[in-house]
Amino acid sequence: MKMNHEAYVLAAYAVTAIVLLATSAKVWIKGRSFRRRVSALASVRAKSIGRES
Repeated sequence: MKMNHEAYVLAAYAVTAIVLLATSAKVWIKGRSFRRRVSALASVRAKSIGRES
């Protein structure tokens, strides 16, 4: 199978789109778990500060 220039360009765009979507999903999931961890820590710290005063 011989690929012409248009086929190469379409393949490159497809690979770029897949990598972009995969990276975006990975970053979104990591950010979500990070925000959950930060909010959990914030509530624990707020409770501990409330007990001291």
